[in-house]
Amino acid sequence: MTDLESKKSLQASSSWRHFHLSQCLEDRGIKHCIAGDAVLEALGHPLVLCQLYLVIADEQLEDALTVMLQQGLEQVQGAGLYVDRDAANTPL
Repeated sequence: MTDLESKKSLQASSSWRHFHLSQCLEDRGIKHCIAGDAVLEALGHPLVLCQLYLVIADEQLEDALTVMLQQGLEQVQGAGLYVDRDAANTPL
């Protein structure tokens, strides 16, 4: 796996409002990573972000939910949540 660095600080990004949630999770020690198009945008590619995908460690899902609710997100029921039950058991 490769660590990549953004060309500018995420706070200077036009998509900071999306990345702010990741910063809040990190500040509270919640293991997560940003996935999808947001990674490309953070690296300087000209994209318009509409969604932010976060991968969160299973054992910290409840803590992450608490942080998200504190940040003003709303919990909705539906197909928006995807949990890969085999991810912890399947090697990359």
